[in-house]
Amino acid sequence: MHKVVEKYFHSVSSKILLLLFLSAPLWAKKQNVDTSSATTTVDETTEEETPAFPLFWQILLREEPGYAVARKDSLLNPDDFLGLPRVQNRVLASVDLKLPIIGGGGINPVLELVVADTFLYLQYEGHESLAKPSLSHAQNFLKEAYLNFRPSSFWLLSLGRKNITDGVGYSRNVVDFLANPTTLPGFNLDNRVRIKNREGTILLRNEFLWKGGSFSYTYVPEFTQSNYSDAKVATEIDRLTQFNRKDAHWVKLYEYVWGIDLSLHYFYRNRHNAGVTLAKVFGDALELHGEVRVQEGSAVQTVKQLNDDIYVGPTLVQGALYTFEERSSGKAYVRSLVGAQYTFENKLNLSIEYYFNGEGYNASQMNLFYNALGVAGSRYDNSAFIFGTQNPYRLFLLAANQNFAYLSLGMHYAFMRLYDPELFGSNKWEGALYTSVLVTDGSGLLAGELTYKMNDYVSLQLLVNGFWGVPRSEGGAFYQTVSALIAAEAQF
Repeated sequence: MHKVVEKYFHSVSSKILLLLFLSAPLWAKKQNVDTSSATTTVDETTEEETPAFPLFWQILLREEPGYAVARKDSLLNPDDFLGLPRVQNRVLASVDLKLPIIGGGGINPVLELVVADTFLYLQYEGHESLAKPSLSHAQNFLKEAYLNFRPSSFWLLSLGRKNITDGVGYSRNVVDFLANPTTLPGFNLDNRVRIKNREGTILLRNEFLWKGGSFSYTYVPEFTQSNYSDAKVATEIDRLTQFNRKDAHWVKLYEYVWGIDLSLHYFYRNRHNAGVTLAKVFGDALELHGEVRVQEGSAVQTVKQLNDDIYVGPTLVQGALYTFEERSSGKAYVRSLVGAQYTFENKLNLSIEYYFNGEGYNASQMNLFYNALGVAGSRYDNSAFIFGTQNPYRLFLLAANQNFAYLSLGMHYAFMRLYDPELFGSNKWEGALYTSVLVTDGSGLLAGELTYKMNDYVSLQLLVNGFWGVPRSEGGAFYQTVSALIAAEAQF
């Protein structure tokens, strides 16, 4: 297995060496900067201070039983044809590690290794009507494993698998160009939790930092699909490189100017993207932020009706068929977000955002999608509609579930999150209430979290998600009405 991975890394080694050569800091300003992350926080320490660099490690163990209630009138899952489990339990064990390799002056080591790894054991009940047995599954997720190298106080190189989450939004990160869905199953739809738990991308990031600003270039090398005869090896390699199918380039310029955090972005992988983010803090309580992203073309597929029902007298001789089609590559799509965050004197925090999704379905596209789901749901198990060896309506339902991204189907969304770090006036309790709504149909999600910290190491959590909406709405088409979990977590 190590030889297989080594072969894939060797295929891009020449590209990385060339990039390292071209990235010499010819113009960066030499300042004392805290380069512990891709930020521009000024290092207030003096050059004489040479603190030690202790090993940082964190271990988390989490037991998480959960229960879900299926929506009986779901257009995406009629009669529970997906056979989704109602009860599941997962056990998580994660390790976060920062290992300094070479010390040096300042507040950061010259070379350090960062690793974030999660092991998952999942159990869930079967589905008797579909003859699916109860199953269990164990898998390891290497979320991050990269080297940080600091040739100077103003120059930082990161090489390896890293989870980059640029953006200032809370419900969305419009300029999070390396976004990918979390690979860890669960019930928490809070965007910040999902971002934290996803796998990183194999990349090289080159950053130049100065007081109040930074410039970075991120390169994602291409890994083609494996052609190994061993299916297990091929699957593992494909999973490890699932976000590296094409070369990608990301340029970001950040500057703190006139009291505003301003970032300019350019990203290319298959299509051109340009973006800007702004954030400004007023006093100690209010923060306003916004993001805009313009993208050439879209990977989102839309529904197309191939034909209408054809009757001869009372007999249906040809059923209406639907499919998904790709969009025109030349069209520009805009996504934008504006929001505010306010912290009250009692530490209660309120976040509100509006999100415009230019890739979403308009009213006519949404209506056609629901029509197609309704027809497919009434015919997917009818033997009269088997052509060849497959029922096209069953295939359409499977494709619809694969293409469906909850809270991303429409165009206009509102988001609210209320968080209290000292619920009931105690630092042992914290709670959050958040909701996301598709404005045009009023459907969405309402979720609540309650956490009790028994001590510095052990905590208990209750999370409940509620989904609402009529069947012909985004929330109503979803296949659950309620999902909940109780978690016990130990952190060291």
